Amino acid sequence: MNLLPLFLLLAATPSAWQFRRLIQAPAAPLQRPAAPLAKITLDPHALAHSNPGLSDLRIFLNNRELPYVLQTTPTPPAHPAIPLDRAITKDGLQITLDAGPNTRHNAVRLSTPLHNFRTPVLIHASDDRHNWNLLRADAAIFDFTQDGATYRLLDLPYPTSTRRYLRLTIPAWKNQDDLSSADLTFLETRSPQRTLLTRAEPQTESAGRKTHFTFDLTEPGFPVDQITLAPTNPAFARTVHLDASPDRKSWTPLTTGAIARYPGGEALTLSFSETRSRYFRLTVYNGDDAPLHIPSAGFSTLQRTLILEGFQPGAELYYGNPQAQSPEYDLALRLPTADPMPLALSAPQPNPNYQPPTPPQAPWTDRHPTLLWAILLTAIAALAALLYRLLNSLPPSSTH
Repeated sequence: MNLLPLFLLLAATPSAWQFRRLIQAPAAPLQRPAAPLAKITLDPHALAHSNPGLSDLRIFLNNRELPYVLQTTPTPPAHPAIPLDRAITKDGLQITLDAGPNTRHNAVRLSTPLHNFRTPVLIHASDDRHNWNLLRADAAIFDFTQDGATYRLLDLPYPTSTRRYLRLTIPAWKNQDDLSSADLTFLETRSPQRTLLTRAEPQTESAGRKTHFTFDLTEPGFPVDQITLAPTNPAFARTVHLDASPDRKSWTPLTTGAIARYPGGEALTLSFSETRSRYFRLTVYNGDDAPLHIPSAGFSTLQRTLILEGFQPGAELYYGNPQAQSPEYDLALRLPTADPMPLALSAPQPNPNYQPPTPPQAPWTDRHPTLLWAILLTAIAALAALLYRLLNSLPPSSTH
């Protein structure tokens, strides 16, 4: 009898997964032939209750496992600008950048060997390098140390421009070597699609010249890699620091940066490496300015989509199995070029057939400590009796 198929069937039994979602086709039938591919966009519940890396996602149809491809929207690549000239003028250090023709740009990143500074930066744009339009008059860069940590802001956002040339003026710098480089780093290309995981209201605590905003996401598991703040103040530019914690006791630093709101735009988003922590603490350094009012923040992640082939009604998505390993399907190698049909997930519900894994059995000695001690004491007593008999059997020693 061949036991391999039976073993594989048992290994894929959906009872090992905690959650089950019915995969639903569009309510209205599409006026086109059935698509060979279908796609499912994972929602916050699926993302929060799956393993890190989403290794436990499975699609079953009548206990048969269906292959899928997990896709994540990539972040658009950076596009470095070409520096054209650099000079010390009566207005300070100036550098002109060439963004290239037909380019939409909205931020520049600077590099400098200097430390402990704060200086304004003027940003102009032009089509011909003769007529310049002011994009930002209130931009600033800084580097300082506070509470044992170094804070550095060299990224400058500005209203989106299609002008080819960008000119930066830094009044406080009088040496060309003060600026190492300047590159356009965030072109306004097609932004990656994101999934809003949750919104949270903070607890606010003032501490001298800074304010702490602590957010509770109410449960761990959300794979957060970006926070977008919603301050109500009309205009500001502040240094911020973000930490995360699983228990609100031990905190791990995530990122340091700046948030700002200025005429024509704002920068209110902080990005960082993905974390599944429940608590987030934002520290805003106010200086001598009035504290910011931040009533809420949104926590998000890159959108994850499952592409599957040959969808049939009755297919279900399962997740929530800490012991599951990432599946290996060949669908990614033979994925046809087609527009996938969008599918939906039913409301989250526990898997009624879920059976938690059997906990590992403790060693026999841990399960029967009393019996173990009884055996040991009996053995010691037997050895003592044997030794006593052996000593009594020895002949008496003779004396001369």
